[in-house]
Parts: sequence; structure tokens; C-alpha cells
Amino acid sequence: MSPVSRNNLFPGEQLSTINGAPCITYFRPGDPSRPLAVLVPGAAHLARVFYGGHDGHDPHDFVAHWLTQQGYNFLAISYPLETDPATMLPTQPGMTVSEWGAQAVEATRQTIHRHHLLSNAVILLFWSMGGKILQPYVLAARDTNISISFAVPLVATPAIRGVRDRPILTPSPTGYATAAGLSETYFMLQLHEQNAMHNGKTIIPDETYRREYLGNFPVGLGCYGVRWCAVEEVQPQEQDQRQRRNRGSFVDDPDTGYEVADAIPHAQLPLICSISCSSPADLRHAIADKYTWGFLLTYKLLGGIAPSKRAALQTDQDKGRRVVQFIHSAPDTLSATVEGGHHFFIGEKGAKRTAELVAEFETRVADFQRDLASLLS
Repeated sequence: MSPVSRNNLFPGEQLSTINGAPCITYFRPGDPSRPLAVLVPGAAHLARVFYGGHDGHDPHDFVAHWLTQQGYNFLAISYPLETDPATMLPTQPGMTVSEWGAQAVEATRQTIHRHHLLSNAVILLFWSMGGKILQPYVLAARDTNISISFAVPLVATPAIRGVRDRPILTPSPTGYATAAGLSETYFMLQLHEQNAMHNGKTIIPDETYRREYLGNFPVGLGCYGVRWCAVEEVQPQEQDQRQRRNRGSFVDDPDTGYEVADAIPHAQLPLICSISCSSPADLRHAIADKYTWGFLLTYKLLGGIAPSKRAALQTDQDKGRRVVQFIHSAPDTLSATVEGGHHFFIGEKGAKRTAELVAEFETRVADFQRDLASLLS
């Protein structure tokens, strides 16, 4: 592993320590009166997937360009990742989802303040494993003046038990989960599919992708039922063995990653506008995302109906049926599909369409909230 060096950062990236953990942020200004789009990557990836920056990259192939074209301010946040060449010290193998959410919120708060943005409104976008940050981000934002306008899962997996199998997880010498253990081959397949959709254009060269975009990640962020157990947590009779295994190991813990999601009622979530993919190469997300996130959205909306309103809808059954039908329409109204697979937002076609959908969702959310309020009045 090479030493950490700011020379390993891309132009515009800022390496800092936030809440005691390393973090890389990348900001691009839009209209200071518009919301800040906050983007969080998934497992084993730096947030560079949203803005590029490698030698020879085309900015049009990344969603940062198109979101700022829509007027949004743009912030991408890389959680602690172990990369080679090194971008951050690998000091956080035991990072929790609570710490992840708190770090991302603090990075958001600092960005709004530093760049004198005129709005505290945030549109939270998260990809893949990044879906696990929704509840932790919501919880941490309560202590700030940040207002989450809505959330946009990008082929993301929420913290719902049983929706995916546990991947093969292997610790690195520093205790991070290795990208290879999560299947680097799978990620390459998805990237190559995006290349093919763009007439064979090499959006990110394979070796560049491995070296400058992928890395090892804190296993507790994935809701895999596994956490990093440092040597001081191990029973004394096992200590010598664990010391030979890099001073710790992965241990089963079915609650790891779910501790915040289990504690926050769905009604307290923001509105959710999910974007799924079309490719069978990412079958689980292509099939399930609309309805997985639609489940959370439906319970968010149901939980927002006050007891007095529920009683009134039981009395006025015609009105009650209209409300039922309207909420049933929400997963269709507040979702979309983009052509491609797990990396659909990489490459000009998907990057541009993703940004367009965020702008469309902003309008749809406002219309939906207005119409629901009218129905319930």
C-alpha cells in the first residue's frame, strides 16, 4: 500500500478529517439559491463515480456536470476507503452507519457554510450500498438546519432485512472489507455495459477504475450482518490467534447496520424518488427497486396522516378511497427507470438523464405534496 499523499487526489477534491474520520469531498457550484445535491457512493467506491477526474476523462460522462447544468450545487462525499494509491489513512475498519451519517451531514453543513449557499435545502442521492445512509443522515440532520427536500436512491439497497444475500467478505490487513470480496468482476461487467451503450467508448479505463475508483470499505456500513471486531473486544483465550490475524476479524452480528433504521419510523423519512435500471445484468435492482423503495415511501405517506384525518377518511369514504388511490400511485409517480445497469449514471446518456430526472422529481414532489394536502384538507 502506498503512503497517503495529496498528490493522489483528483483536482477539486478536499481531504479532511470530519468527526474523527477521514473524508474526501468534492464541490461544484451551481445557483447559490438552489438546493445542494449531496451524493453518496456505494460499497468499495470513491464518490469519483459521480464526477470523474482521471486523466483523459470526459466531464459529460459524469452526473456532476449535468446536475450543475440544471442549476444545482453539487457535493460528493467519499466515506473512509482504503485505496492503492492511498487517498485516506485506513483507520476506520469499525465505522458504523451512525458515524457515516453524522460525517456526511457535517460535510454538508460545512459546505453550505463555506460556499455561502443561500438555501439549506438538500437533495440526497445515494447509490447501491449508499442506501443504508438514508436513516443515519436523516437522524444526524435533525441537529442542524439542513432540510432534506427528497431522497433519490440510485439502484440502491435500503436497510431492510432479508432483501439481499450476504456477499463473500474478506478483511484486508487493516480490517476493511476488500473490494475483490464484493466481486470486482461484477463492477467491471457493469462498467463495460455502459461503454457498450456509448458505442464502445472507454468511459473509465479498466486499470484506472481499479486503482483510482475502487477500494476496501468499512464492513459495518453494508448491513451484511457482519462487523469488524478489534482485538480488545476478543476473549483473552483467543487473543493470540486474533493478533496473528491482523489484530481483529469479521464477526457475525445480525443487527450491524440496522441500528438506526430500526429506530426511526418510516413516517420520519423524506419523500423518496427512486431511480432503477433496466439491465438484467443487475437483475435484483432492475426487478425490485421500484417496489422496495415504494414500500418505504408508502409507509412514509401513511404515517404522515394524522389520527384525526384517518378518522375523517373513515367517515367520508368517498374521500378516503381517493386518498387510497392517490397514495397507491406514489411509487409510480415518484420513480423512474434509466437504461443501463448498476452504473447507469456513468456515461453521458445516463448521467444527463439522471440529472434531468432529479429536476423532474423536484417538480413532481411539489405537485404531489400539494395534491395530497388538498385531498386531506
